[in-house]
Amino acid sequence: MLALAGLGLADDISGDVPARLRLAAQLALGAAPSAHGGWDRPLAAVATAGVVNVVNFMDGINGITGMTAVVWGVNAMLVEDESDGDLATLGALTAGAGLGFLPHNAPTARMFLGDVGSYAFGAAMAAGVLSQRSLAGRYRAAAPLILYGLDAAQALLLRARAGKSLTDAHRDHVYQRLVDGGRSHIEVAALHGALAGMIVASARRVGVAARVTELAIAVGYLTLPLMQSRRSGALDAPHTSREGTMTPVQPDDSGRVEIGERTPAQEGGRS
Repeated sequence: MLALAGLGLADDISGDVPARLRLAAQLALGAAPSAHGGWDRPLAAVATAGVVNVVNFMDGINGITGMTAVVWGVNAMLVEDESDGDLATLGALTAGAGLGFLPHNAPTARMFLGDVGSYAFGAAMAAGVLSQRSLAGRYRAAAPLILYGLDAAQALLLRARAGKSLTDAHRDHVYQRLVDGGRSHIEVAALHGALAGMIVASARRVGVAARVTELAIAVGYLTLPLMQSRRSGALDAPHTSREGTMTPVQPDDSGRVEIGERTPAQEGGRS
């Protein structure tokens, strides 16, 4: 966790650590603990890099990752532990870190996680999930991250279908579209945290009904931007955010219409 946080800090400071180098380091660091924890090396490498990057992608509005860290940590403290107590300890540390950070980041941000913070949280969560021996145990430990994973996946799919670069900054995540549709950062972060908590509660049960409940919550989250647009009647209109404003639409000298740029509060992306 400290090594991955250091990697994120290096990128925060320099701003030019190549993406391929960061990915290679994430994979190597993810595989390294497997020699001591009995994890399967390829699984540990891919899972660690995946979780770290998903948390980093999703850390684009105030409060969302801090709240997710709290939900994940509390869940880790409560689920049946298959790692001789390590998961509960890691959960307490993660929840405490999230709670300590939140007042500085929400509702008004005076501090941001940066890559150092998102990499650290991602590494802790990945380690906790991988510490569980059974598939069911890993699912329960990963339950708070289901919406994170689905949101990141749908954004990549949208960009791939549109023929856009998968590595460029964008506004295609569900949480970004909700903010662009007029919701405040804290509203979206709190909603995301509540839905993640509902999935956690369902994941503690067994049976088809529990899995259907989790699927319904996930589908509901992914369709929130569409429902918000329909309610506002603004499917074809530029959105404004309570976190900032957009400049008016003005024609330039050639008669073309250009949309004003968003303010920094609306940009989200990598924080």
